[in-house]
Formats: sequence, structure tokens, C-alpha cells
Amino acid sequence: MKNDAPDQVEAWLLSLLKSEAWSNSNEQISVVRSRTWLSKLEDQSTLFPLLQPNAKSYDLYLNSVSRGIGKNATLHLERAEEAMKILQYRLSSDAPSTILPTTESFNYVLRAYTRCRNDKSIADKVMGLVRDMEKIQKENTLNEVKRMRGNNKDDWKMNVSPNTKTYVMAMDAWIIKAGVKATKWRSEQLARNNQLKQRGMPNDSENDTNNKKDDGTKEMEFAKSILVYIQALEKVGLADVRASVVGYNTLLSGYVRLANELRPDIPLLCEQLLNEMMDANDEDSNTYPDVTSFNAVIKAWGKTKRKNSAARCEYWLRKMIAENQPNSRSSRYGGDDEQVMRIAQPNTKTYNLVMDAWLQMDEPDAARVQDLLLEMKYSDIVSPDTESYSKVIRAWLKDELHTGGHVGVPGSSVEKAWEWLKELMHLEGSGGVGSPAPELFTTILKTAARSEGRGDNLLAVAQSAFFAKRNQSRFDVDSIDFVFLLEVGMKVLRGQERDQFLLDLLKQSSKDGLLSKRFVKEAVSGPKDEEWPEEERQRIAQMLFGEELSIPSSWSRNVQDNARPCVDDVMIAYFE
Repeated sequence: MKNDAPDQVEAWLLSLLKSEAWSNSNEQISVVRSRTWLSKLEDQSTLFPLLQPNAKSYDLYLNSVSRGIGKNATLHLERAEEAMKILQYRLSSDAPSTILPTTESFNYVLRAYTRCRNDKSIADKVMGLVRDMEKIQKENTLNEVKRMRGNNKDDWKMNVSPNTKTYVMAMDAWIIKAGVKATKWRSEQLARNNQLKQRGMPNDSENDTNNKKDDGTKEMEFAKSILVYIQALEKVGLADVRASVVGYNTLLSGYVRLANELRPDIPLLCEQLLNEMMDANDEDSNTYPDVTSFNAVIKAWGKTKRKNSAARCEYWLRKMIAENQPNSRSSRYGGDDEQVMRIAQPNTKTYNLVMDAWLQMDEPDAARVQDLLLEMKYSDIVSPDTESYSKVIRAWLKDELHTGGHVGVPGSSVEKAWEWLKELMHLEGSGGVGSPAPELFTTILKTAARSEGRGDNLLAVAQSAFFAKRNQSRFDVDSIDFVFLLEVGMKVLRGQERDQFLLDLLKQSSKDGLLSKRFVKEAVSGPKDEEWPEEERQRIAQMLFGEELSIPSSWSRNVQDNARPCVDDVMIAYFE
């Protein structure tokens, strides 16, 4: 009789190895494939009871399902609920002893729930799991006597006890709930403030404590209390629970979620927590702040958008740089003169956050944003990325609209923005940074159209940005790009030059199938700052569309139905 045992064992090992491989994969399909191989193990156990899935088999799948791959919030919640069902099965009386869960099993389910970043209901579910773990831990302690008498039935409970990761994820669950409530509260408060402004009534929302009942503060207190609890457990000598920079950073990330223009107190709470981390004893060096800690404080200041927000962000950046100089006050020396840094070096994200703070000011300081980029370019520590360049470009474009151009020269700030975009495209070509976003090209065109500038240089920039997006980038132009370029050309050019510009642009847009209703109306009605007589509008219309005003449907084949032009749009433009 043929012995099938080796083949059976080989199939079991293959299923386990495949499950482990998919468990650590970042591919979207990894969860499905991981589930498939777990199912194969379960099917084999029906035929061959000795080859059944074990605790590791289920943990591999829980690892896969809890990694948060993808951005589908509904799918994340479904996966979390599935992970919970698997854990419940492993805890049931029907489950074989070989698949009873461990601390990591619980932590995978906790992680799956914390992937649901916009669901405030998960806080209660996570805390329920943590309490279950603490209950098992307590039962294990009480069962010590039974084990001494030879009763090993509950030995698996020795492998379940909340650890640092458990409690940090519990903090994160409360932070998620706090963030959801804070977002809703901010939206409601801004709507309320707008109503008061329209009615001419005073607004004292910052000092009105009744308005802050549901802004996430209570949930943040729960998260903070867990960090205090972690510290207490560490002091009594619990080996698996230690206060660390991860716990502090998690709490800081929660305060960042609460920070907005209506909560100027939040950055101060962040600074208080950061100072607590910096003042830790040498024995608590694992709580020293890292760059993530400082970035959180800077981000909180930036989100408040106060007059001193950007300056405060830069204060922390300068402190990070200064305190990392040799013989700075933040340096301490341990044995053998080993230097321990209390304050982290800034990274690219640090600079980007500070740049963003200057960019978000009511009157953005484009020159300061540019200086920070230049500082990164010539630094030995950090290098600018695509986001850094994007912020400088947006800063100069905002400067154009707020100040009328650099040093009061209309159009000059648009030129500066375009020079930085050209440099970014050059770096992309050499592999130095990532690709610029398509919105940067369109925003340059839009700003040029809104600028007070009327010079040929403004049209040259607009045309350069348009054709760069069309020919040099990996993006295609859209119908709105044609509209913005049309607006620039209409206000800069005159006479026959303008006529030829209109004809050329119409020819190109119709060839691309991107002729839109807005393009037709603006081409016929003329520049916004000019009053064209009806005769001029008629002349332009007939020049563009012929005496019969014909607009073939193919000219707008790549435009959405509601934006496609018709003859009526030309007629309406006659009389606007």
C-alpha cells in the first residue's frame, strides 16, 4: 500500500509557507491569497487530522488582514470584523487547543480596528478587547495554584497579557474617536461663526466653554490616562509594558488631529508634552523625543494659523538645528564619552511643515518659504523633495494674488513660481525627486489669468506652463487649461495678434476634443475688464465658428456632457 504521509506533510508545509509569504506582502490581493491558503490548511485538516492549522497559521492571516492595505474605509472595517470573528472562534470551547490565541493574536485584531481611521465606534471595541486580555491575565495569575497541582488546561493563558503595543493601540483608538469628533466640531463651529458674522453679532467661540463639549478633548484625556497607566505599570516592574517615545508620539499625533484655527491651546499642550519628554532622566532615555515628536509640535502650530504660528514653527526648527551643534546643551555624555542627543536632527518633513506654516499665513511670506528651500538645497543633512518645491511654487502664486507680484510688479511672482517648477521638472528628469503634481501646471495658468499683470512675460509663462504640461510631463492638458490660457492671451494681446491667438487655440482645443462651453463663452464675450460691443462679439464668433456658427460635436468629444458647447452658448455670449 502506498504511503501518502510524505505528500500530505509536504502539502501542509507548502500551504503554511505560502500563507506566510502572502501575510507579509504589500499587494492588494495579499489578504485574499492569505485567506485562500489558510482555507487550504483547514480543508487538509478535515482529511488528515494530524495536519491541521496551528496558532501561527491563524496569526499569519490576522497579520495580513490587519495591515491596512488600501484606502477603502468600508473594507478596513469588514476586515477588522472578520479578524474579530476569527479571534472569537479561537477562544471558543469548540476550538482545538493548538490554535488558542496569544498576545500577538489579540494585537493583530486591535491593529485591524485602528486601521479604521474615521470610525469613532472602534474605541469601545478596542477597549473591550484590552479588558478581555487583562481578564485573561488576571485569571492566569489566579490559576497558578492549579498549575502547581498538575492542571495544565489553562496554560495558554500564560501567553496572553497586554503589552506596550496593546496599550498604545488603545490610545490610538481613543485618538481616532477624538479626531472624528474634532473634525465635526470644527465644521459646526465655523458654520456657526459664519452665521454670527452675517448677522453682525459678536463671536466669542474661543472663550465659550459650552462650545467645547464635543471637540474630542474628553477622548484625548482617556488616551493620556492610558499613557499614565503605562508609566505606572512600568514602575511596578511589569516587563512587557514600558513607556516609550512611541506612546508619547501617539499622544502627540492625537493633539495634532485636534489642532485647528479654533483651538490655539493645542500647540501649547504639545509643547508641554515635548518638554516632558526632553526633561526625562537618563534612566528614561527611551522616552527622549525623536524627529516625529518635534514634527508633531510644529504641525500643531501650523494648523492653528495664528499670527505667531509660523514664527513658532521656525523656533522649533532652529532649536533642533542649534542643539545638534557640537557641545550644545542638549548633548550628554555617557560612558567612554558617547554622545547622547536629547533633540533630534530635523528632516525634510520638518522643513516642509515650517514652509507650510509660512504658506498658510493670511499674508504668506513667499520669500521665507523660498529661503527654507534654499537652506535645504545647501544642507548636508536634508534634501528637498517634490513637496518642498510644490510649497515654494504655491507660495509665489499666493503672493501674486495677495500682493500683486514680487516687490509690487504684477506677474513677477508667477514667473518665480514657473522657474521653480522648471527646476522641479529638471530634477525629475535626472531622477532627483518625484514627479510634480498636474495641479501645479494648472494653478500657474489660473494664477496668470487672475493676475493684474498685462505684460508679454505673463503670456510667455502661461504658454510655457501649458506646453510643458502637454509635452514634457506625463500628464495631459484638460479643458480648463485651455480656458485659463485663453484668459491670459485675451487680456495681454490686442488686434490681429489676439485674433490669431484665438484661432490657434481654438484649433488646438478642437483637435484635442477639449473645446468647452466656458471656452466658447469667454472667447466670444471678450476679456472681463473690457466692454466689447455686440458687433465685436459677432465678428469674433463668426471668425471662430463661421457665419453659420457651427460647432461640431467632435470638438468636445473629451469633455463631460454638461460642459460641451452648443450654438446657444455663442448666442448667449452676444448679449451678456
